[in-house]
Amino acid sequence: MYTVGTLSFDNPLYQLQQNILHVDMDAFYASLAERDNPNLVGKPVVMARHPHETGGKGIVTTANYIAREYGIHSGMPSWKAYQLCPTAVFVPVNHPYVRSVSQQLYRIFLQYTPDVQRIAYDEAYLSLDMMQDGEQVAKQIKQQIKDELDLTCSIGVSYNKTLAKLASDYQKPDGLTEIDVENAVTFLDSLPVKDVHGIGPKTVSKLEKYHVETVKDLKMMNPEDLELIFGSGVDSLMNRLNGVDPKPVVTEREPKSSGNERTYHPFLASDVEVQQAIISLVDKLGDTLKRDHLFGNTVVLKLRDAEFKNYSRRLHLDYVFQDKATVYDLAWKAWLELRPQMNHTIRLVGVTLTGLDSNEGRQQGQTLLL
Repeated sequence: MYTVGTLSFDNPLYQLQQNILHVDMDAFYASLAERDNPNLVGKPVVMARHPHETGGKGIVTTANYIAREYGIHSGMPSWKAYQLCPTAVFVPVNHPYVRSVSQQLYRIFLQYTPDVQRIAYDEAYLSLDMMQDGEQVAKQIKQQIKDELDLTCSIGVSYNKTLAKLASDYQKPDGLTEIDVENAVTFLDSLPVKDVHGIGPKTVSKLEKYHVETVKDLKMMNPEDLELIFGSGVDSLMNRLNGVDPKPVVTEREPKSSGNERTYHPFLASDVEVQQAIISLVDKLGDTLKRDHLFGNTVVLKLRDAEFKNYSRRLHLDYVFQDKATVYDLAWKAWLELRPQMNHTIRLVGVTLTGLDSNEGRQQGQTLLL
């Protein structure tokens, strides 16, 4: 029997049976650069602007596996990456392009299951039906990504999210690892503690003083020492290291509305001041709608006066839109309708677009942002 805090383990506990894939693209940004420019293949590629162009400012987004052999990693200052490998090729990140490829990637995921939890442009959890063969689905996804996008990924398959993520990291790049109930504890026990998500370099250094190198070593530590190092998080950590993680895949839901509001001081007292406030709010909202590919059909103007009384007006169109001009026109019209009711100056203005839809195939009015 193993005890830590309020937890006791004889055999691993399996609180929630799931069928989960963790898909992690291999050096996604750098792989895109190499795919589109074959001259980069075989060279150390660092995704950042060259420090000579930035005066030494900037950080590394990621690097290909060749550059990583020099010790270059994400979050490192670009000047440090240059010091480690002066021959590296520095490539600025084209974020809109990366986002567009990521959308292609997620469309592939959704062909296999509607339950997809987005972690990043290049990383996601997929929850499959219990009757599906996780390893077979993983092979199909890997092949489809290779065929359609000419990219590789590593996929972990397991009965919970912690193990699926550990599995995807196990055989990078282009790996596929399955951890089932029977081999989970054996796999975990042999894992170096430095490879456990949530145990950082500083904690690894502390554990070295206890001669702890693997998860099995960690489990043999005195419970009081564990609590001293990990604090209140020790129970959750030891649960995960004994194969227990009941957290489900959380499917991303589309928002029903998007908006901005702002409190003003001094208060707004004229049409011109309210107009400028609406223009500023619509400008920010329009950028968000374009970035997230969202369209809506109803604009809501919210006002709060100096006496904290709230007013609102909703104006609806029979088609979806996202352009700033239409949002502004409806918000301004709503102001003109509310203005006769206003007996005080305005302390807050908000503009929201509701009835959101990411399907651009629906009937639209104007769809291009100014």
